[in-house]
Amino acid sequence: MTDAAPILDALRQLEGGGLPARAARRARTLVARLGAPVRIALFGLPGSGKAAVLNALAGAEVLPPQGPGAPLLLRHAGQPGLQLTGPDGQIRNAPATTPLELPPDTLFAELGLPLAALERFTLLDVVTDGAPDDMAAGLGWAAARCDMAIWCTRRWTALERDIWWAAPHHLQTHALLAATEGAEALEAPARDPAGQPLPLCPLARTDTGAGLTAEAAARLAMQVAAMIDEARGADMDAAAVLLAQFPPPEATGRPEVDPTPPPASAVPVEPPVPPEARAVLARLFQQLRQGAEDLAREDGESLPHALPGLLDGLRDMAEAEHSFAATWPDLDAALSEASELALLMQIEARPEQAVEGALLLAQLRREMETELAA
Repeated sequence: MTDAAPILDALRQLEGGGLPARAARRARTLVARLGAPVRIALFGLPGSGKAAVLNALAGAEVLPPQGPGAPLLLRHAGQPGLQLTGPDGQIRNAPATTPLELPPDTLFAELGLPLAALERFTLLDVVTDGAPDDMAAGLGWAAARCDMAIWCTRRWTALERDIWWAAPHHLQTHALLAATEGAEALEAPARDPAGQPLPLCPLARTDTGAGLTAEAAARLAMQVAAMIDEARGADMDAAAVLLAQFPPPEATGRPEVDPTPPPASAVPVEPPVPPEARAVLARLFQQLRQGAEDLAREDGESLPHALPGLLDGLRDMAEAEHSFAATWPDLDAALSEASELALLMQIEARPEQAVEGALLLAQLRREMETELAA
């Protein structure tokens, strides 16, 4: 795959100034994506083999077979380090010994290890109790914290399929089904509701069942690497388009800092908005307006519970079209933030949240109207 370093350097030169606002936002978004490891989340019912999959991808025995017991983010670090978030919300440091066993009152753990594999991706183990509602909440929480998903399964039961097909759309479109006891153990074909085949990685366990065989680990690593390359390729293509529209100073032979204000004719103009991105924004605006009207007919107590569904639907629609985030990164971020705020409102259920929800929708509507009018 093409080396991202030269493209990153060129994008960083563009961040120095002189770009139209939308192009500058695109440059910042692409620098963030290409300059950071890909975020991979692991989902699955208890006992589905997530620990074995995480250990295989990390290339080390990070977790015991039963898993960490709490949501865990595994990332690269020069020295081992572990941070634990307790029930009081306080974060404390703890010894980073592996296989990792967390205290029972841990709400979230972040583990940094000097493993070569983690230079390219992070791994988020989403731990839930297996109940459909808890699994759905875990999927919603992790959706904004990952770029790719791996659903680990032993049988691919009807319960798992129902939970997965209710997940945010962008998780489903960048996902892998890891069959931890082989494809022959699945209760149903690895296909989506429309009958299209799912990316499937059949795996085999060692004789003890605690980990994957060397062959299975290699197969998993190859498939994940191919998915990362595909995702990186889309971002590289978007960067190439931006750099073609706005060549950096070195490419044009211009000095990086020009004290002379450019003539009006030389001021860069905003790049044209991709038609598919504008079409998605128009559909989002219509759905938001209709959804706001429907929610206005809800009573004050029901609104905080109905709002997350509307915002999750808007976010899924935006994430299904890759050019939307590249064209309007601030609006894309606002949708994600609004969805998370709505989920918190649903959990807290304070009396004044009907007003807060209405204000949240009004702010999103104004931002969409501004972009549509541009």
